[in-house]
Amino acid sequence: MFIILLLVLIFFTNTSIFVTAKAVLFGIFAIAWVIGICFCIWFAIRRQKINAWIRHTVKSDIDSNKNHYVRFDELGLTHKTDEVSTDFKWSYFVAYLENADYLLLFPVGSIYSSVSFSIFEIGKDNMERLKKIVKEKVRVLYPDLKLY
Repeated sequence: MFIILLLVLIFFTNTSIFVTAKAVLFGIFAIAWVIGICFCIWFAIRRQKINAWIRHTVKSDIDSNKNHYVRFDELGLTHKTDEVSTDFKWSYFVAYLENADYLLLFPVGSIYSSVSFSIFEIGKDNMERLKKIVKEKVRVLYPDLKLY
């Protein structure tokens, strides 16, 4: 609507009565464009910094040769390294998805992040035990969804 009004005032009015309105609307339009471009630049820089931080964190974790241990039972899931140990109760996970080789657990508060387990990482017997416990403790996200 604003753009149409601006175009009408600029191109279809020949009188000097609308000169001030033309100047003000053109100024507002220009400022809006500058703000939009600045926001896009800020967002791109922010995204680049986040990606660099993720790459650095993963690379430093791989380079440090830390030992990672995962344990699960009826009470919850434990992730442990040489320095840190974190316990998650099953109530922390709101949903899960599975296929033959993978299991994804979705934590409270963010459906866009997940904890993943692969049959190649934990073995077939452990995957079967984990799936059995998860099916009892956590609800399936989409029962009809097939992951390939």
